[in-house]
Amino acid sequence: MPPGSVLIIGFLGGFEHWNDEHRSAAVKLLYDALDTNGDGRLDAAECASARIVSYGQSWGGGAVSRRRARSRNGAVPVLLTVQVDSVGLRDSRIPANVRAAANFYQHDSSRFRA
Repeated sequence: MPPGSVLIIGFLGGFEHWNDEHRSAAVKLLYDALDTNGDGRLDAAECASARIVSYGQSWGGGAVSRRRARSRNGAVPVLLTVQVDSVGLRDSRIPANVRAAANFYQHDSSRFRA
């Protein structure tokens, strides 16, 4: 990624669970985008220069929660995470590497039925 760019990653909800094997493609994209010197690993400078926003709905929200915590063991800063009706354990815990987080939950879906 060019310096100063923001990487935005979205995770699909529905029938794809937070640990679906396809989600590893997003993680590979993340590491490839941040590996600016192309040596196959992230050094401290590459981690510090990261600008990431991630979002997800339902199981995708669970994936956002899991991925932000595993972002190089917290060394990769995340600007913002957004979770909508997230399905996952411990989704309310925000790791120290996340600058801002928004969790949106629908408490009573019966009000929205026609």
